[in-house]
Amino acid sequence: MRLNTLFSIGIFIASTLILIACQAGAKQEKAKSSPQAARLVEPNDKTFAKIKAVIESSLNGVQVQLASRYFVESSWLTIERTHKRSIQNQNPLGRSYEKPITFQLLKMGDECLLRKGEQENLLALKQIKCEAIKKDE
Repeated sequence: MRLNTLFSIGIFIASTLILIACQAGAKQEKAKSSPQAARLVEPNDKTFAKIKAVIESSLNGVQVQLASRYFVESSWLTIERTHKRSIQNQNPLGRSYEKPITFQLLKMGDECLLRKGEQENLLALKQIKCEAIKKDE
């Protein structure tokens, strides 16, 4: 009877350890497959032109003016809307008070992706090199 009890306790402990190991592995796999904030690696003019084309396409072809080196130090890009002055709208400062458009560069696996605003769908950036930003940076 005592041997059976020890055997049962041993099986219980072994099962628990296996279950804990499986959960830890699943958490690591999930972290690898979820998008992480990223920045560009070795960007050049061609890289910026490709990203700009994707951004303009996501804005239904609206031309945008961007800084010279975006997504290099941060994963975020903010685009303010232009505010045209007219007779009906005489904003003396020429500012738009609408919410700006944001994009975030993400990395998932080996792929670089672009998220517009808070949308769930991600735009693939082909032939673009990026790296995930570590949380302590």
